[in-house]
Amino acid sequence: MAEHTTGVGVSRRRIIQGAAWATPAVLIATALPVAAVSAVPPGRGITVYQATAARETAHGGGGVPANTPALTTSFRLHNAGKYDAPPTPAATSVSVAVIVPIGSIAAPLWGVGTSGIGVSLPAGWVLVGGAPTISGGNATFTFGYTGDPGDDVGLDNIWVQRSATAATSGSVLFNSSATHVGGATSSDSAIRTFT
Repeated sequence: MAEHTTGVGVSRRRIIQGAAWATPAVLIATALPVAAVSAVPPGRGITVYQATAARETAHGGGGVPANTPALTTSFRLHNAGKYDAPPTPAATSVSVAVIVPIGSIAAPLWGVGTSGIGVSLPAGWVLVGGAPTISGGNATFTFGYTGDPGDDVGLDNIWVQRSATAATSGSVLFNSSATHVGGATSSDSAIRTFT
């Protein structure tokens, strides 16, 4: 059988042989889809509990002017199901967003872990961005926790100034999410009303 060449001296047979050898290499080099990360079964994983919200008409002290209207919150977390069989995997990181209605105040005073202005966080906790985000009449505190909360970790005395004309009742939203050993995820939410 005579070989036919293209105009540049390479035969059609050589092109087909090269393609035949290259196909398996292309298939091997093609990225396979990443396995889907599974979620921890419902009712297990990171759970928000003992969340509180209280409106104050006269927060003050620690550099806060007397009679400052404020809202104070707190929450606890635990890794539900860690004693079940099979146990819920330990969490490696946790994020909690606390969304507090503050009304029309652009630069409220606030504090975490102290009745005054500033931040005093227990070991393992960070306030993401170093301050709450103010938007749409809400202050959103986003906290990160490194490690597994085990039976109980939380934050107390999260407070933020509210506008004098803010509603006298409302709700604070607590959203948590966690990544567990092995890549599984869990999440939970809690709403607490105040009057």
